[in-house]
Amino acid sequence: MFFKEKSKLLHIITPLFFILSLIVHLIFSPINIKQAKASISPIPNPSAMGFFSGIGKPNDIVMSPDGTKAYLASDPFGVVVMDISNTADPKVLGSQHPAGVADKLAVSGNIVVVAGTPRGTDIVDVTNPNYPIVLSSIESNSSDVAINGDFAYIVSLTNLKIVNIANPSDPQVTLLEIPGIATGVAISEDGNTAVVTAITPSNIYVLDISNPSSPTITGTETLGGIVSRVEISGNLALIKKSNPSSMQVVDVSIPSSPKLVNTIAVGSVNNMTVRGNIIYVSLDGEGLIIVDISDPENPLFLLEYSLASLSNTVSGNTVLSIQANNGLTMLDISDIANPTIVGSLVTGSYKANSISVGSLSSGKTVVIATGTPRGTDIIDVSNPKQPEILVSIDIPSIKSAINGDFAYIVSDNNLKIVNIANPSNPQITSFEIPGFATDVAISEDGNTAVVTAIIPSNIYILDITDPSSPTIIGSKTLGGMAMEVAISGNLALIMNTNPASMQTVDISNPSSPELLEGSISLRSASDVTLSGNTAYVSDGKYGFKIIDISDPENPFFLLEYNLGSLANTVIGNIVLSVQAINGLTILDVSDVANPVNIIDRMKILGKSEDVVVYDNRIYIADDTAELVIMDLYHDTPKFIVTADKYNVSSGDEVTYTITTKNVSPNTLTNFNLTDPIPDGTTYIEGGTYSYGTNTVSWTIPEMAPDQTITETFKVSIN
Repeated sequence: MFFKEKSKLLHIITPLFFILSLIVHLIFSPINIKQAKASISPIPNPSAMGFFSGIGKPNDIVMSPDGTKAYLASDPFGVVVMDISNTADPKVLGSQHPAGVADKLAVSGNIVVVAGTPRGTDIVDVTNPNYPIVLSSIESNSSDVAINGDFAYIVSLTNLKIVNIANPSDPQVTLLEIPGIATGVAISEDGNTAVVTAITPSNIYVLDISNPSSPTITGTETLGGIVSRVEISGNLALIKKSNPSSMQVVDVSIPSSPKLVNTIAVGSVNNMTVRGNIIYVSLDGEGLIIVDISDPENPLFLLEYSLASLSNTVSGNTVLSIQANNGLTMLDISDIANPTIVGSLVTGSYKANSISVGSLSSGKTVVIATGTPRGTDIIDVSNPKQPEILVSIDIPSIKSAINGDFAYIVSDNNLKIVNIANPSNPQITSFEIPGFATDVAISEDGNTAVVTAIIPSNIYILDITDPSSPTIIGSKTLGGMAMEVAISGNLALIMNTNPASMQTVDISNPSSPELLEGSISLRSASDVTLSGNTAYVSDGKYGFKIIDISDPENPFFLLEYNLGSLANTVIGNIVLSVQAINGLTILDVSDVANPVNIIDRMKILGKSEDVVVYDNRIYIADDTAELVIMDLYHDTPKFIVTADKYNVSSGDEVTYTITTKNVSPNTLTNFNLTDPIPDGTTYIEGGTYSYGTNTVSWTIPEMAPDQTITETFKVSIN
């Protein structure tokens, strides 16, 4: 009896000595920590890993002193680093992690200080230009920033924040109150003087910052109107003024008595760059002008160029100009009377409308991105932090699917079957589809493809046993507009948009597919995912639907959820849905009648167009970054379970101890830790016991980073 019970208990508790990963979140479903790892049901907590860095909508730009790099403040990427060494072909190297909106920036060496971010002001390390990292953030309502040496000067409402960034991970802040709302700041070349613009009242303030830890206001000048930006050229301060629009020139040679010397009517100024006595002025929708202020009372206009410009920066004879919706333009002004555009990078260089993910025989994981500016991109995501476009195929594309070493891409009236075993050198077979192809799905065994098409609205069943020589073996006319398809076993589900409905086709006999009765009426029918006998339907702005198709001729709704959904994917009982500007939503549908919203409309970068989960990573097609990769299960505490005795007999009592450590950098709050009572034992005490589920649980109100907690429960051996 002793050995029988001992053997039985050892069978129960032997696996308990392994450290497992337990995902915890605000909501936590029961987890059987006595079972194999595969039985763990973690709760999604997505965190961005990597994405393609476009330039988004640039708001500000600064060039490196050597003229080889440019730094952009961008929406939605934050700091974007560009290689501009080849002016004819500027390239994005990388953008900050985490991404975010940025308004103004200043650069010193490998440190960029960014104003107007969601966190206030970010300090970003660009030592690795491919992967800039936010080292720290300063809470502020910042509108402008300047850097001199180890100090950053940040205007924030009624304060100038002087920040020692010698240790950028731990900035030290000194505050100086400004009489008014500060709008701009500039530092003199010798670093001893700062000029701050302010409104209410509309003044400039000249500051002595020779000792940055103890700044003083030495002089002021009232300008009227609204002054919002400032640059310094020698003893002159150049002020952007609106109401009325102009550029004002203030002599600050005597800091205690600054003097307005001229108001230059130039139109609505966006930004200015100063190089010696030359001012490069970006005008709101009016162009770029270059002004010589050697004689500030008689400025000389050198160039008035019709180029929409929000901000600019200059190195030598090259001017870089940005404009929110038009991107970056590089202008050669060697011959200032005849400037020449030598390079550009437009907003929208990275975008995709659909993606598919798969692993190749080589072990490489790739994404096929369709609807990109280049046609179709094959992307290596083996390193999710830095995805790499291996090759672009110049074909217009809508949807794709991957099976093994082959990608299936619908393109106009063709199915392109692409051998991607060597993804850098894809081999393409074109197969003509009778109609305009709209989507493709591959059967589980990889031998059959179903292609939807319009004009006419048909589905085509293809034998792809030999991918290099596909054949159509069956077709079915559906009417309307067949736009999407998903396969489960012998069923193909079709999203038809005219009228919006879900149609079911039996493809068990591929040569004679049969349209079944029981079409479900929808409103938009934008996407469908099949998992067993359940269909998950994105119905556009009209919501998200779950449909039981176990009897395909009598499907019925299990759930109609008020959640705008453009595309979806499913993993177990977890549904991930994306909807353009509303980003990512994650639902737990374990209890389909009472879905739990785990993540509600998480903003990604741009508009989210498609979503796939593969190997616990989320891949999102984005109209700004093309591809965003996220870790589905982030913040993973570790735990170990021990028992106080192992040689036991019937009637013995055993105390189990669960020790959990939060190894993430984030504080976790209000999560439930649940453990089933082992078979062959009876609960005695500890935690909160549920007779219905025979489990014991604890509610943990808060768990700080690196904190360890211990919980115990006691059972008796039957």
